[in-house]
Amino acid sequence: MADPTGAHDHDAAIPDRPQRRNRRRTGGLVALDVALRRNDRDWIKPVPPEWADQVAATLSYGHFLYHVFHLGYVLKKGADPAAFKKAMLAMLDAEGAEYPAEHNVGHLYHAKPQLTAFYEGLDPLARFNPGIGGTRRS
Repeated sequence: MADPTGAHDHDAAIPDRPQRRNRRRTGGLVALDVALRRNDRDWIKPVPPEWADQVAATLSYGHFLYHVFHLGYVLKKGADPAAFKKAMLAMLDAEGAEYPAEHNVGHLYHAKPQLTAFYEGLDPLARFNPGIGGTRRS
């Protein structure tokens, strides 16, 4: 089963290093693959204020010419990675960002209705990749 925080996504490789070194002292890693709007000038995404004291490190790297960013957040011990990811995605939704940007939804993101319909059309019994994009597993 895939890690719901995205810790096994290949874009998490860089922020995963400090998290692995400090596993006993951190609360996990949240890695996001985000495309900002083409006219968005705010490339650095601040952590929502209610989460600021629970983030140990923030890393942002990406493809500036087409507004795709890989955002990595190492959380402090006791923080809830799934709740943090949910809060960050809600903030990004409100700003009109798209995710995932470069990589498919896999088991880390929920597929939008059009993509879900496409997957279900290709695999109506959910046998080839059950649960992809939050779709049914059987």
